[in-house]
Amino acid sequence: PNEITRLHDTEGAVRQKNVTIDYDLLFGGELQSESGDEILINLFDDVALIGTKTSTELVYANGRIVNYAIGDNGWDYAQFSVVGKAVTGVIQVGHSLYTVRNVGSGELTVSEVDSSLLPQCGVDDRMNDCHSVKEKPGSGERGHNAHVSHIMLVYTDDVTAAEGGEDGALSVMNAQVATMNRALANGDSEFRVNLVHAYEQVYTEFGRA
Repeated sequence: PNEITRLHDTEGAVRQKNVTIDYDLLFGGELQSESGDEILINLFDDVALIGTKTSTELVYANGRIVNYAIGDNGWDYAQFSVVGKAVTGVIQVGHSLYTVRNVGSGELTVSEVDSSLLPQCGVDDRMNDCHSVKEKPGSGERGHNAHVSHIMLVYTDDVTAAEGGEDGALSVMNAQVATMNRALANGDSEFRVNLVHAYEQVYTEFGRA
């Protein structure tokens, strides 16, 4: 972009830059384009990846989740959550983690994230690798959708501001639900979650959730 609105305040980011996205290229020209379509994912000057589309899913707020496999090892992937012109993305390649977040005005921030700088998850050092969820080889081949919980998420105006607007906030929520379902699939769980409603609540945030 000629003018950078701001960089997204991405926790654990070690380098960042603002970009715009070719939406037609991201979707392969059509929303329901065939799996197998390839795109070049340019993250930084020294990081360019080939993604092969594996699925496109319609989600809440007329959003869509677009999934790409990176390479053929069954683990590395790119996932993009799109609502309007807002995009939330995560790209996992080996031990390298990259994110894409909306900052408004058609701009997105790409970040390289150092997972060791993120808060630990779980109760001890054995359970802290949960900031990205890799896809277990073969996990997508099983139709485990027998048990679905429909959920509602509430967010504050701080989230809306941080994510560059309402579409940005909604794209983050859809992405989080998709990541949760990916983790459940990896664990061979038949349980899934489905976001059916979200709304902004006036609330003064404090502390850390």
